[in-house]
Amino acid sequence: INAEYELPIFLMVDHLLISFLVLFLVFEVSHVESCVAFADPEGQEPPTGDPLSVSLNLGDLNFENSGSDAAQTSFKNGLLLLHNFWYDLATSYFQQAQQIDPNFAMAYWGEAISQNQQLWLSENVELSASIMAKIPDDAPVTSREQAFIDAANVLFSDSPLADRYQEYN
Repeated sequence: INAEYELPIFLMVDHLLISFLVLFLVFEVSHVESCVAFADPEGQEPPTGDPLSVSLNLGDLNFENSGSDAAQTSFKNGLLLLHNFWYDLATSYFQQAQQIDPNFAMAYWGEAISQNQQLWLSENVELSASIMAKIPDDAPVTSREQAFIDAANVLFSDSPLADRYQEYN
């Protein structure tokens, strides 16, 4: 572990357990297609054109939010990809949701969270903080969304890593 990270022992153990779990899952998955299926269930050819316009088959998601209806597919794809550790592709979907709805606060939150790749002990606090700063002041948010935003702002503050994680948890 990089000496820059001064994690409490319980966080190091959590990271190791997650790493072992991911390795196990990677070896259990025989094909990438079983994780991200671009072809429809009837076996038709994958659609052509912009890959970000495709609805992914990564599971079901019910995450009520204040974003416009037009931005929901991009946001939900980003969230599903984020939770499947496809950080870079998730970022692209969150950015697309922002383009569709520039006042969609949770799309900025999702992009920022995608930069915090705990599984790989990789985070870009400065980039994440700059993304969070782009949330428009007049963006409509529910109290639940504000709680997510507040937690991300703690995670991406300039406090020492152990302090940020302690306050975040």
